[in-house]
Amino acid sequence: MSGSSDRAKCNQLQQVDLNTGTKGWKASVANGALFDSTLDVELSITGKTLMVGRSQSGTAYDVNSGKKLWDKTRFGDKCFPDAFAGGDKLIAVAGCDATGSNEHDEVQELDPATGKVKWTWQFDKGWKVARVFSLDPLVLYSTNEDKKQWNISTLGDDGKRRSQVEVALEIGAQCGWAILQRDLQGCSGVASDADTLYMPTKATTGANEIVAVNLANGKEKWRVKSPPRSRCCRSRSRTASSSPTSTRRTTRAARSCPSRWAAATPSRRRCCRTRPAPRTWRTASSRRRSTGPTGASTSRAPG
Repeated sequence: MSGSSDRAKCNQLQQVDLNTGTKGWKASVANGALFDSTLDVELSITGKTLMVGRSQSGTAYDVNSGKKLWDKTRFGDKCFPDAFAGGDKLIAVAGCDATGSNEHDEVQELDPATGKVKWTWQFDKGWKVARVFSLDPLVLYSTNEDKKQWNISTLGDDGKRRSQVEVALEIGAQCGWAILQRDLQGCSGVASDADTLYMPTKATTGANEIVAVNLANGKEKWRVKSPPRSRCCRSRSRTASSSPTSTRRTTRAARSCPSRWAAATPSRRRCCRTRPAPRTWRTASSRRRSTGPTGASTSRAPG
């Protein structure tokens, strides 16, 4: 922060050695053009490149020396890169022609060392890239507010669509608020490997499910229910009490869970009784549309 007041800007970079706490290089992030501020910045690291994203552009630094490497600014059809995701790959998302008739989003993979564009994927008008569920393979979650629809697409190394999810489900990933920024990597609970995407469903009237999606064709591989909930009861043993009520309570607790009862301490014993598995809700297999994390429905081919 450039100061300690409420008006201080978040434009200072400070390297810190995590082993010793020693400070390393320091740099200031300059404002960009008009409306391109450092009111809130996002950081990501890909290889040896630190990407600092502003509201409408980004600047890359060498993570070891702090040397400025390159800038990512306006390009193409009034496209402003307003979000970045880093890790296995460096991805930039830009909003294009925001006030025109061809408003759309574009996704690019960048070379972290030079900033050179490897490929560009353009989404259709009305579709907004909201989250990056995975970087390698690249899995994108997009929404269309006008149509109340959502889409999950997987892009290959060449930037072309590999597949899109065709599973009726209500996504239960935990995602933070993204009001002023997209917060591309702000979701937890979603995982993937080279061939499969693993997503939780929302828990409605009962336990949720984990769904595995084949990234080759977007179809469901399998789904499994979460373990049933259990209710734990606590019972305190009274060393000096031999009343019938106390004895009956202790006996019932010990009988319902003998292994845990035997291992518990004399002062406090715990016992968990497992409830019957609650009923779970799922979208009917005949339906091809279901609500997503923003209350939208699934859709095909956003770009």
